Amino acid sequence: RAGIHGHDVARDPDAVRRSMGVIPQALTSDLDLTVGENLNIYAKLYDVPASKRRQAIDELLELVDLTKWRDAQTKTLSGGMRRRLEIARGLVHSPKIFFLDEPTTGLDPVSRVAVWEMLTNIKSHRQLTILITTHYMDEADRLCDRIAIVDHGKLVAL
Repeated sequence: RAGIHGHDVARDPDAVRRSMGVIPQALTSDLDLTVGENLNIYAKLYDVPASKRRQAIDELLELVDLTKWRDAQTKTLSGGMRRRLEIARGLVHSPKIFFLDEPTTGLDPVSRVAVWEMLTNIKSHRQLTILITTHYMDEADRLCDRIAIVDHGKLVAL
């Protein structure tokens, strides 16, 4: 049997999904919605109670330094700002496990540093396991407590 955060993946897949935040490599936020609307939709999808939604979104916008862009359409954001929105979106339901696939791919050097500093801050202020896939070993070394190297689907080093 496989389990994640105390939930059996076969018996309680919804609880497993609620315990995880996932950010794919591609930027997937709706470009025609505002930053706040994107976060609100995901909060609703993850059943964040209406009474807690606004506060959760406010806290995340502050965490990712997007508060003043709350009402901006997502398509007006830079790539680094959109990545920060994606990170906030993945945390909107307070998951215990956070998966990020190549979170800095395609970002300029300044945005890459900003994303890694933000992840370091998140790691230090939340009870959260962060799993990252990356080709940038220097970044993984800076953020990660443990590093696994996978080659063609096989674990070759831990």
